[in-house]
Amino acid sequence: MNIYIKNLFALVFLIASISCINQQSDKLTVTIDLNRNSKQMLYSAFVDSLSYLSLNTGDSCLLSGVEKIYVDDDKLIIKDMMKGGIFIFDLNGLFIKQINYYGSGPNEFVNIDAFAIDPQLDQVCIYDGASRRINRYTYDGSFVKSTRIENVIRDFAVMPDDVTLFMMPSFRQGMPSGVWTADSENNMIKQLLDDVPVEDQFEFLSTNYNQTDEGIYYYDRNWDKMSFITKNKAVLNVQFDLKQRLPQDVRRSDNPDPSLLKEKAMMANFSVTAHYVILTYFTFGADSNPFHWVFVNKDDNSVIVTKFLNNDMDAELSTQNYLFYVNETTLCRMLDSQEEDCNLRLQFLHLKNN
Repeated sequence: MNIYIKNLFALVFLIASISCINQQSDKLTVTIDLNRNSKQMLYSAFVDSLSYLSLNTGDSCLLSGVEKIYVDDDKLIIKDMMKGGIFIFDLNGLFIKQINYYGSGPNEFVNIDAFAIDPQLDQVCIYDGASRRINRYTYDGSFVKSTRIENVIRDFAVMPDDVTLFMMPSFRQGMPSGVWTADSENNMIKQLLDDVPVEDQFEFLSTNYNQTDEGIYYYDRNWDKMSFITKNKAVLNVQFDLKQRLPQDVRRSDNPDPSLLKEKAMMANFSVTAHYVILTYFTFGADSNPFHWVFVNKDDNSVIVTKFLNNDMDAELSTQNYLFYVNETTLCRMLDSQEEDCNLRLQFLHLKNN
């Protein structure tokens, strides 16, 4: 059975196995109510073992935090949460290269508005919205090429056969919205998702996706739906019925009143694993911890909502609210910083297979 079919079957099983899913015409809905909290979720419920990696940049403390992470064979590619750029490490945590070529030169970028990797060519791809260009660099930091994008995008993913998926979750007059594929020169090949309403201008600026060998799991935060997308088609849509979702009339404003956002929520991070879909939701205007963890269990038909994800397997603690997707059997969490050591430490969660 090939990887594509396995992924499709896994997602279909997710839909079929959750008790709070209802099918209405061609839509599938998973209900999430962030007010239905459990006390906590323990690692031992879904984690088989833990391993650790220290990202060694010496005494320079170059890396402030993790915003996005990829693992490609023997390389770890990380976007810094501040302005440090892209960092390349080997799997022993040895620092290889920092790609922080900020500037207006032909080989530089003003901002890193999105980044992806091309695992076939071992390249880092950086989208700069100011210049509307994607710059490519090797893993050792050498500049490869720069290509222009005429359309506004929010994110992108590099697919096999030199195909790129572009994502634009809100409507832009005269430009593509949704998800489409493009060739090596960023010319559109095919529109895959194009259901963004003309009146929908509100958006959460960044997007979220998990990349597999054959495609991506893409969560559209404007509409709280998840799709599995290959270079040829959007395979399946899953609608999350988030009870704390922003009302549609608020979302249709490009500058909503902050008071209308209070106690409403958005998805901030997610991972699709072999047995769970794990999501982090952020609540606007929360007086204390604004994050909730949501575990959709594909095996025992349960949905768990909690504010606390606790490690009961060893003494290493983390208060970080994101689990970064590595693959369907491995997730990554950043450990809290230590005063005596400014090098970041990562905790890898190796998930149970049954």
